Amino acid sequence: RFPLAESGSIVLRELFGANATVVVFLSTECTISNGYITTLNQLAADFAERGVKVIGINSNDGPSLHDLRAHRKEFAISFPVVKDAGAVVADAMQATHCPHAAILDVQGKVRYLGRVDDRYSRRGGAATDVQRFDLGIALEEVLAGKPVTVDRTKVIGCPIMRRSVTTPKSAAVSYAEHVAP
Repeated sequence: RFPLAESGSIVLRELFGANATVVVFLSTECTISNGYITTLNQLAADFAERGVKVIGINSNDGPSLHDLRAHRKEFAISFPVVKDAGAVVADAMQATHCPHAAILDVQGKVRYLGRVDDRYSRRGGAATDVQRFDLGIALEEVLAGKPVTVDRTKVIGCPIMRRSVTTPKSAAVSYAEHVAP
């Protein structure tokens, strides 16, 4: 079960669409990720009648559910957003950056993993006109029952900030205590 930004918790599969599901890893702080919300809201609206649902997932260590609620309200996110504590979903889907997008078919198989579109060529670079709407093209192919022509693309955005694993001081190895003897 994953906590929803608004309230309560849910099993992700309960949010899946009848024909396909778009999962997008979002950040509350990444300007690139936030810049895609209007596009994602439009995609959710355009494909809703075709049995597609969009789910936002925040796998970043740090933001609270209160932060996610405020972010959802500030940016008028029209689709559900869940908190992926410990980046379990991000790890399972090999998502590394926000906004990493994935398309799942009706069996839950990942058919596309990558960017939303090609408006950024590098992090820190200015946005350009979109030449290829990779996510939309792949979604059309999935809905048509076709193989996805380009099923992986490189994501330009902010890294998903996973919890760092540190060694407690009591478990730290020192030369004097552990090696020299």
